[in-house]
Amino acid sequence: MKNLIVIVFINLALQGCATTTKASPKTLGEQQATHTPSGSQATLPNQDTKKLIDLLQSKAEKGNPIALYHLGNIYAEGVGDIKKDPALSIMYFKQSAERGHAKAQYNIGASYKLGDGLPQSNKDAKIWYEKAASQGYADAQVQLGLIYLDTEPRTALKWFQAAAMQGSTDGQFLLASMYIRGEGVPQNQAEAYVWMSIAAASGDKDAKTMRDNIKQKLSSEALSKAQSRSITLFNKIKTD
Repeated sequence: MKNLIVIVFINLALQGCATTTKASPKTLGEQQATHTPSGSQATLPNQDTKKLIDLLQSKAEKGNPIALYHLGNIYAEGVGDIKKDPALSIMYFKQSAERGHAKAQYNIGASYKLGDGLPQSNKDAKIWYEKAASQGYADAQVQLGLIYLDTEPRTALKWFQAAAMQGSTDGQFLLASMYIRGEGVPQNQAEAYVWMSIAAASGDKDAKTMRDNIKQKLSSEALSKAQSRSITLFNKIKTD
C-alpha cells in the first residue's frame, strides 16, 4: 500500500497535477493568497517520503520546474519527517518560477505581495503575477486585477474577465461587482446579474444573495435575457 501511495503521488508530482487552494474575496478588497500544496504528501510514511524527496531532487538538479515546484510545496508545509523550511521553500519556488512554472510564479508573487519569505514589494508581486496570469493561471489573473483595480480599472476588468471565463468564482464575483459599480466599464445591472448568477451556480453563497438583490432592479424582459445569457455562458465555461 505504501508503494502504491508514493507511486501515485510521484506521478502526480512529475505531471504537475497539483492545484492551489484559495479563499474567495467577497469585496473588491485584497484576497489573501497562500501557498497551499496539494496531493497526498501529508499521508506518506517517512520511508516513502524519502523516496519522493530523492526522486524530486534528482529531477530538480536537472532543472525540472515541476520537481522544483513540488519541493517548494513540501518545504512550505513539512511532510513526514521533513520539517518546514520557508527559506528553502522560497528558493525552490523561485527556481521553478524562473523556469516558467505558472503556479510557482504565482507563489513568488504572493510572497512579495504579503512580505512572506521575501521583502514586501507590490512592484515585484505585480511582475510575477503578470507572468503567471499571462500563462492563463486564473488565481494570478484575479490578483493582478486587484493590483490594477485602483489605478487602471479597465485593465483590472480585463484580468477579471479572463479569470471568470476560466471558471474562477473569484473572477466572476469581482467582474460582477465592477458592473454593479461601473468601474472600468459602464454600469450594467443586467451584466452584473449574469456574472453573479454564474458565481452562484459555482457555489458562492454571497453571489446568490447579490444576484437576488440585483434581480429586483431588472425589468421582466431584461431579467429573461440575463438569465438566458448566464445559462449560455455557464455552459460554455463548463465545456471549455
